[in-house]
Amino acid sequence: MKQLRNNAVLCKGKYRLEKILGQGGFGITYKAIMKETVSGSLGNMEVDVPVAIKEFFVKGVCQRDGDSTTISVSNTENTNSFEQQREKFKKEARRLRSISNPHIVKVYDLFEENGTAYYVMDYVDGENLSARLKRTNAPLAESEVRNYLNQILDGLEVIHNEGMFHLDIKPANIMVDSHNVVKLIDFGASKQQSTVGGATMSTGISYTNGYAPSEQMAQSYDKFGPWTDFYALGATMYKLLTNQDPPSVSDLSEDEAEDKHLALPMPNVSEEMKKLVVWMMQEKRLKRPKDVGEIKKLLQQFFAATSNNEETKVSSSTQAQANLVSNEEETVWAVKADQTKSEEDKHSSVNTSKAVMGKRRKILLSIFCFSFLFSAIYLVYAKVQRDKVIANIANNMVEINKAGTKYSINKYEVTQEEWEAVMGSTFCIPETSKAQVGMLLSRNKPGKESNPSYFKGANLPVENVSWYDCQKFIKKLNEKTGRNFRLPKTAEWKFAASNGIPMIRSAGFAWISWNSDGRTHPVASKISDILGLFHMLGNVLEWTEEKDLCGGSYKSTDVSYYIDSPTYRNVNPWSCDSFIGFRLAE
Repeated sequence: MKQLRNNAVLCKGKYRLEKILGQGGFGITYKAIMKETVSGSLGNMEVDVPVAIKEFFVKGVCQRDGDSTTISVSNTENTNSFEQQREKFKKEARRLRSISNPHIVKVYDLFEENGTAYYVMDYVDGENLSARLKRTNAPLAESEVRNYLNQILDGLEVIHNEGMFHLDIKPANIMVDSHNVVKLIDFGASKQQSTVGGATMSTGISYTNGYAPSEQMAQSYDKFGPWTDFYALGATMYKLLTNQDPPSVSDLSEDEAEDKHLALPMPNVSEEMKKLVVWMMQEKRLKRPKDVGEIKKLLQQFFAATSNNEETKVSSSTQAQANLVSNEEETVWAVKADQTKSEEDKHSSVNTSKAVMGKRRKILLSIFCFSFLFSAIYLVYAKVQRDKVIANIANNMVEINKAGTKYSINKYEVTQEEWEAVMGSTFCIPETSKAQVGMLLSRNKPGKESNPSYFKGANLPVENVSWYDCQKFIKKLNEKTGRNFRLPKTAEWKFAASNGIPMIRSAGFAWISWNSDGRTHPVASKISDILGLFHMLGNVLEWTEEKDLCGGSYKSTDVSYYIDSPTYRNVNPWSCDSFIGFRLAE
């Protein structure tokens, strides 16, 4: 057995492994759950944070027999070298830990266990570009590749300034999250360049066919530099733009033409992008870009040229329109200048010109009126739809009578469609929330946006909302409806949820960790309890008036105990994450 089993725990139970994400020549990467207790200004909250953990495990050298978790080295003569490489692994982890860039996967923890070393990093909930190409079976749009390229360059600039090189840039090592943010992954073996017991230790990381330049294939480590990564980045761009595997260095060397690489056909790609790819994939390293700044400068030139072309087109179009509506006097003057025409012809020409100009004015006026009318109709239609959504909120309230006390509670969580209908496009997430909540509970906060949710969908519950965000929503909703909506009190929420006790073990009742696939699901997508309420014990945690969080979420392992007391009591009101939402009471 090469990898650790699922549900294995590391670091005295701090981390629980869920599944293997991948493995290479120098390591195995797992998805894990980190149990984190947040205290102080956050109150007391135990949160499940998804992380990725990389284990130092050398392919062909390390072994793990049977159900054992401890790693051993297959050949005793490799033991010293294994330990040296493990120290380099730890050193690289420490260097990565010091780097903070949105496009470089963040390392948070480093520890030794099971005879080897581990480091903990961000788990990127998204898709790598290799999987994207396989899923769509089509190249990416050039504009999209440019966007990803700029983000990758920002990350590379940081690590290159630290004297580090990635050495394995390829679509499979470029993750894109749900906000279209790129992160470079798989840095752990980037500096593992020496050998153990011959060439075994270097196998698997020296290069990836098609993405490695000649100096990397020859393992000429003294010739490595930023240009080594740039070759791989150029090959990656070629793959993204064409959905074709990049050619080998030997194939490229056979083509001596510098203006047109026969070995790099790129149909439907701009000449500027072709030139950039060819430049980055030069066989000779000294002909490639020397640093990120050179590439960015060229991109700026390309974009400026593109912008100028667009401006020229716009200018020409504007001038044409100006000529179209030029005054009749210039036209008449031109007609009078022609002495060869008779007076009758002159009058005829003038009248014809006036008629043409009048017709053109009518067309332009008609287009303007149509556009105005269409916009007005759209705005009216949009308002009607928003009003319908807002009105429907009141229709989904369930009346509850508890010991003579009546109150109403919503059938399900507030949806993203309802949020957007009430908040419009002017809602701004307070920047102070990020500072007050801290990294763990605000890492998914997208910032200024109408819909703050991490998982997007009209019928999904709105999440990533703080207690104060809920209050803003309720205030606007009450202003629009004249009602007195509020958050439920903790006791009200508990009483309503207690009606679901007979069903809490039912697979059809709640979205929790073992059936949620790690995300929220549409409201009312599970069966209701006897009151007609949905998801009281799953999907998202729910705010109450007392600033408690109740009910469990899609990350919860069990929900049976969430009725007796709030899941988290007296939480910092700025707290927000993808598993925190709310429902209304009245």
